[in-house]
Parts: sequence; structure tokens; C-alpha cells
Amino acid sequence: MNTLNKSALFILATTFISNTSQATETDSNLGFKGQGEAGLTDSTGNTTSTSLFAALKLDYLQTDYEVKSTFEVDYKSENSVQTQERYRIASQYNHFYTADHQDYSFAGVKLEKSFFEDIDLDSMINLGYGKKLFEDQKTTFISEISLGQQNTQYATSSSSQNSTQTFAQLSLNIKHTLNEQVSFAQNLTYLSGAEQAKLESDTSFIIHVADNIDLNISYKYRHNNAPAVGIKNTDAQTIMTLAYQF
Repeated sequence: MNTLNKSALFILATTFISNTSQATETDSNLGFKGQGEAGLTDSTGNTTSTSLFAALKLDYLQTDYEVKSTFEVDYKSENSVQTQERYRIASQYNHFYTADHQDYSFAGVKLEKSFFEDIDLDSMINLGYGKKLFEDQKTTFISEISLGQQNTQYATSSSSQNSTQTFAQLSLNIKHTLNEQVSFAQNLTYLSGAEQAKLESDTSFIIHVADNIDLNISYKYRHNNAPAVGIKNTDAQTIMTLAYQF
């Protein structure tokens, strides 16, 4: 065997080993993964109060598609008077067009019930396109744009009329690793339709404290330009939770 053939075989062997290694690393990320987080405060004495925030996030990833789901519960009471009760379920199916998951189309659904916003059920479905605008070892920046339908049913005690609207939505998601222990995440969503417009922002610092356990410090901001009659336009909340990755 001449030197040229030996060199060619060596290159082919090296390429095969490299591709096999990359495939193994990719395959190891496939399947289910999730995160459960919860934060609770309970006070007694001059003021009796209870505050609970809990969330479960599930992600099922395959080479050409992904399903992401979120379940949230937010509850507060003070001196035996309930001041907040909110439930949220959201799920999104992403279909990837490239092996590096840079481009994808998606279909999403979200259901929300918020007693103290007089919302009996706020349901949304949307279809759209997402793109990973930037990614390196520390930073990921993803944008999504979609069109959808929203149906808002208000509580029977509210004087507001139920509404249905077609909407356009823009979402921006940034995650940046500050160091080995701390990362930063910013999720921003703007929805606009004929009946109402909504802005939601979720700013988080994630601190790694142990194997599979993180401390999350989040500031959540929500604005609705046309809420139910007698309801404020803006809600803001600072939450500290422990999260377990599985």
C-alpha cells in the first residue's frame, strides 16, 4: 500500500471516529429532561401570610423535533384573605429544519386561569417560526414570531364581556452564562391584537448550588392594556425558588 493510500485511509478513519463521537454526544441529549421548582413562605404572628409558587417544566427532544411544556401555580393569602390564585399550562411543538436546530416552525397552546384578574379561562393557540440568532459557549439568543387566536372568558362576577381576537406575537429569549456558578436568563413576549395587547417579561439569575439543584431569583412583569373592569394593568412579582434538574 503506497503512502497516498495510507494517508487516505487515515483521514477516513479519523473522520469516522470524529463523527461517531459527535453522534454519541448528540444522542446523549435526546429524550426527556425536566425541572421542578418551588418557593414557599409562611408567616404567623401579627401577620399571617402564605405564598407559594411552583412550576414543572418538561422537554422531550429528538433529532428533528422537540416538545416543551410548562405547568405553573401561584398562590398567596394574607390574614386568611386570599390575594392571588393563578394557574398556567403551556405546551409548544418545535419542528427543526436544520441539524443544528437553528431554524424551526412551531405550534403552541396556552391555558391560564387567574381569579384575581377576573379571568375564568384565557386560552391561546398560535403557529409561528423561530430562529436561533446567536449561539456560542456562553450565550444563546432565540427569537420567535407567530400568529394565533386568543379567547378570554371572564368570571361571571365581572362586568367585562368575553372576547376573541386574532393576534401577532413576538418572543425574545436570551441566556448567558456569567461564570461556572451563575447564569442569566431573559424572556420577553409581546402580544398584540384588536381587543388587547400584552407584555410579559421574566428576568432570572440562576445560581448553581449543588448537583442538579439551582437557586432561581426571578422578577416577573406582566402588563395588559385592556384588563377586566376594575383590574389594574400591571402585575410585578419577585420570586426566589429552588429548582431540581432531572
